[in-house]
Amino acid sequence: MLGELLVPNGPTVLHSLRLPMSGIDADVDHVVVAGRNVWILDSKVWKPAVYWTIGGKTRRGLRRIPFADKHTSEMAVTAIGRLLETRGVSVVVHRPYLVVWPSNRSRSMRLGLYRPRGARVVHGEVLDTKLDRIAAGGPADQDVVRVLYPLLSTARLAAMRLPEDRLHDHDVGPQLASNGRSGGIVDEF
Repeated sequence: MLGELLVPNGPTVLHSLRLPMSGIDADVDHVVVAGRNVWILDSKVWKPAVYWTIGGKTRRGLRRIPFADKHTSEMAVTAIGRLLETRGVSVVVHRPYLVVWPSNRSRSMRLGLYRPRGARVVHGEVLDTKLDRIAAGGPADQDVVRVLYPLLSTARLAAMRLPEDRLHDHDVGPQLASNGRSGGIVDEF
């Protein structure tokens, strides 16, 4: 679905970015840069069930599931916003989307009562309804892309056969991020 954003003069989509936080080994699945707007999307594949949160504790059916209460989205907004601010790049980091996909279609997935910390939950099958809002910022501001590019996971960069000595070369990011076209993507779907 994020491939739909890849149009001339559209946003840039970055995949698998590590959080710029010392001592924290976490990442976000997708970041969309549209103008000076940054959208964070974290994807999950969970068992179909009813998910609900009360008192900050989430359950799948009647069973408590602590993994659904992690605060990675909150950390991502703070860390990415702080990084861009320290680099002198003014942006709006929007409240992230936690995109949940069902692991199978044998039962329905209900997310209406689930309240993830610091994020909005959206069923993967209706993510496309959010893309117009995300893309409304227009083409990515390349200053934002340059700052975020070094956060790409080393594994993804190695897969693109980027030499190790160029991993943190800010000049290489925007060209790879756009694949030579406006409104780019770092890797193909």
